[in-house]
Amino acid sequence: MGLLTKEELKTELRITTTDYDDMMDELVVAVQSVFDVFTGRIVEKTTHTEQHSSDFNNSKIYLDNYPILSTASVHDDPDWVYDDDTLIDASKYKINTRTGILFYNGCFNDGFDNVQVIYTAGYVSGTLPAGWRKIWIRQAALWYQESKFKDIAKVMTSQTGGGTVTKKSLERGFLPEFWELIVNESRTTHA
Repeated sequence: MGLLTKEELKTELRITTTDYDDMMDELVVAVQSVFDVFTGRIVEKTTHTEQHSSDFNNSKIYLDNYPILSTASVHDDPDWVYDDDTLIDASKYKINTRTGILFYNGCFNDGFDNVQVIYTAGYVSGTLPAGWRKIWIRQAALWYQESKFKDIAKVMTSQTGGGTVTKKSLERGFLPEFWELIVNESRTTHA
């Protein structure tokens, strides 16, 4: 589905022909995919089932994806059965929908993958922050201009040193504001 469209990219580039539509479809998907990979998130609306480990007296879990749209269930089960007996009542926890942090009014059990959370998170096209949309479109436009007559995979490989990704090599292929958005939206900045 995707959060951007080739029409938005064509508008940015002031292109009215259909000559490079296939490439533009790939570029708008690539921007979102790169963002997902480097932030460790899935930003498009998706339902997730995650297991998290908890230390004794821990009452906070950092969900992998956000913003949170809804929560189906939270279980605390060191035996990994996650049945009705281990379901935590929704009145006992709150989730910061913007950051994806779950706060429990109690303490989780000590265990490995003992907390299971099923939830829906992410954006749909109309809810993607306007600033992100503009940066993503500008990034796709840059890639279009750099690779109009090249294979985008070859361009990305050459920009990342043939597979060795460093901040310096990424800066050559990414707009500074795109890289800054990735850094700001990575889970490590929220944990």
